Amino acid sequence: MVTVFGLDEAHSLGVRGRNGAGLIEEQEIAHDRIISINPCGKALASQGALVACPEWFRQLLINKGRSFIYTTGPSPWMAASVLVAIDRVKHAQEERRHLSKISNQLRKTLANLGVNFGTSSSHIIPIILSDEATALTYSNHLAKCGIQASAIRPPTVNINQCRVRLSLNANLGQNEIDAIQTAIKTINMKDL
Repeated sequence: MVTVFGLDEAHSLGVRGRNGAGLIEEQEIAHDRIISINPCGKALASQGALVACPEWFRQLLINKGRSFIYTTGPSPWMAASVLVAIDRVKHAQEERRHLSKISNQLRKTLANLGVNFGTSSSHIIPIILSDEATALTYSNHLAKCGIQASAIRPPTVNINQCRVRLSLNANLGQNEIDAIQTAIKTINMKDL
């Protein structure tokens, strides 16, 4: 029996790997041993998703996947836009470098402030707070500062693991990162 693994490349496609192809590319994993879901709605600026998989799994999806069998296929225009986006992502080394730089900078600031961001090592940075009320208050404070950071609450996360989630992107400049850092510094934890 062959062991096959699955991976959701939702937050790594376009960001990780030499050509932005995600964690599979970065870790040099053979595609015959892994099934990956590659969303087209984030880095590829489209919709839907691609499944990269071994041939046997492809055949299984084609023949047994009811939602695949009975769904209208994507338009040729959408497929063409995804191909253009894939080519763009391949050549976005500077954007990947910048995103890594600002993500590292923000995590360093959070660490210096004693803010719990878990084990994040990417551009998705949670600020782990505890209860729902605290997460909502924190999110609302950031919103008043012009920063969108959604409160993530149960059942998405465990009770007392509520958080706000910062999702950085390569279009953010130093001014925006400074504003995020300033907003976080100004939050009076005693009022939360």
